[in-house]
Amino acid sequence: MNTLLHTLQQHAHAHPDSRALVGTHATISYRQLMDAIESCRCWLIKQGCRTIALLMDNDPAWAVIDLAAQTAHCTLVPLPAFFSDKQLIHAMQDAGVDTIITDQPQRIVQLGSTHRWIGNQPESLTVTGNEYRYFSLEANGQAADSTQQSMKITYTSGTTGEPKGVCLDDAALYRVAHAVMARTAIEANHRHVSLLPLATLLENSAGLYSTLLAGATAVLLPMQLTGMQGASGLNIKKMANVLRTECANSAILLPQMLQELVQALESKAIAALPELKFLAVGGAPLSSQLLHRARQCGLPLYEGYGLSECASVVAVNCANDHRPGSVGKPLEHVELRFASDGEILIKGSLFQGYLGAAAHDHSHYFASGDIGYLDDDGYLYITGRKKNMFITSYGRNIAPEWVEKELIIHPAIAQAAVFGEGQTECCAVIVAADKLSTDMVTIATQQVQQAITQTNLTLPDYAKIAQWIFADRPFSMSNEQLTATGRPRRNAIWSRYGERLNARYQQLSTASN
Repeated sequence: MNTLLHTLQQHAHAHPDSRALVGTHATISYRQLMDAIESCRCWLIKQGCRTIALLMDNDPAWAVIDLAAQTAHCTLVPLPAFFSDKQLIHAMQDAGVDTIITDQPQRIVQLGSTHRWIGNQPESLTVTGNEYRYFSLEANGQAADSTQQSMKITYTSGTTGEPKGVCLDDAALYRVAHAVMARTAIEANHRHVSLLPLATLLENSAGLYSTLLAGATAVLLPMQLTGMQGASGLNIKKMANVLRTECANSAILLPQMLQELVQALESKAIAALPELKFLAVGGAPLSSQLLHRARQCGLPLYEGYGLSECASVVAVNCANDHRPGSVGKPLEHVELRFASDGEILIKGSLFQGYLGAAAHDHSHYFASGDIGYLDDDGYLYITGRKKNMFITSYGRNIAPEWVEKELIIHPAIAQAAVFGEGQTECCAVIVAADKLSTDMVTIATQQVQQAITQTNLTLPDYAKIAQWIFADRPFSMSNEQLTATGRPRRNAIWSRYGERLNARYQQLSTASN
C-alpha cells in the first residue's frame, strides 16, 4: 500500500466521519472514501483493467477512481476535457488504454465511429452513488513496459500539438504532495476548492493529494459551477461565489485567472474573500505589479513553479517564507544546478521517463528548459523559457515572457505574444480585454496603444514594442494557441499571425529608410 492510501486508512480509523470529498452528488467522509475505493478496486480487478483512461469533470468519483486504480495496480491516464479529439486519440493509443471511464459518453461514441478499436457500446459503472459509462478498448499502442510500470501517465500538451506521456510512480507523486502539504501548513480543518481540472497534474497532486494527506476536505465541483467556460472562458463572479460559499481556505490559479480576479476585486464587481489563506499561482511568469495589486486586494497570493517531469511542484512560497517576485524556495527533496546559459537543472522526485522513450536516469539532473537563478537567500527566480529566447538583429537576448507579463498588467490587454527573432525591434500579437465589436475597435486600439506606450517607458530600448496587431480571437487550448498552464504556444501563434507581423516589420524597415 502506497503512502497516500496508508495515510487515508489512518484518517478513516482516527476520524472516520471527517469530510474528505465534497461534490454536487455526494459528500464523502474518510470512512466512506475507503469503502468507495475498495468497491471500485474490486470492480477494476474483476474487469481485468491494466491501463485506464479517465475523461471526467471534477467530482468525488474522479478521486475515487484515481485512488482505486492505485490499489488495483492499474496505470491511470487522466484525459483533460480541453484536449482535441486528435489529442485524445493519440493519448489513448500511445498509452495502450484498455478501458475508458467517462461522464461524456457521447464524445467517446463519436470518436468510436471513426476509430473502430473504441467500443461503441458503453456499459454502466456506479461510483459514489452516481452512474458513469465505461468503454472497453481493443489492445493498441505501447503500454508502459516493465521498466516503466507507472502509477500515472500524464499528458502535457506543451508547446507542440501532440501531447507527450510523462510516466510517474507513486513515490515521486507523494513525496511532492507531502512536501507541499508541509510547506503550506495544511491542517485537518482546511478546505481546498479545486478550480483547475483534476486531469491537470498540479491540481491532482498539489491540490487533491496534499489535502487528503492532511486529513482535510477537498471540494470537487464541475468546472461549469466554478466559472470555467469551455477551454479558456472564465466567469469570475461564479468563481468568486464558489470560493465564498464553500468557505475555501485554498485554491490554485493560473495567471489569467488571477488577473481577472484582481480586476474584479479592484472594480468592486465581487466582494472580498476573507476565508482564503493560501492562493497558489503558477504556470507562467507574473508581473510584480500584478502581485502587488493582488496583495492590495487582500489576496494571500503565493507564486510557485513546477513541471510534470518533476511530479508537479518544484518550489513554492508560503506564508512564513515568502519573497515576492520569486517562485519560492525549492521543496526539501529538490536539488538544483544551473547550466552555463542559466538553464535550471533539477534532481529529486523525477519522472520515470517519457512513454516510448528510454527511462530517465535518476542519477542525472533533468534539464527543465527554463532559465532562472537562485538569490543569496535560496529563493528561485524564473526569467523565461530557453527555447523561447530570441536574439534581435543587434544581438540582444530577450525572454518574451518578461515583456508579455508587463503588457498584460494593463486592463486593456488580456493576452500578449511577443516576437522579434533577427529583427531590429519587437512586435506583438495582442488580445484585447473586451470583444472587438465594430464600434469598439477604435476605442480598443487607442486603449491598447496607450498601454503599450506606458509599458515601453519601463523597458530598455531593445525590448520596446514597436508594432502590434490584434489577434482574431483569444489564445486558447481549443485553438491550440495556449498550453494547459496558460503559456502561449508560440509556434501556433506565429503560424497564424506571422505573415501579418512580417508585414509590420516591413513597414518599420520602409519607414526607417
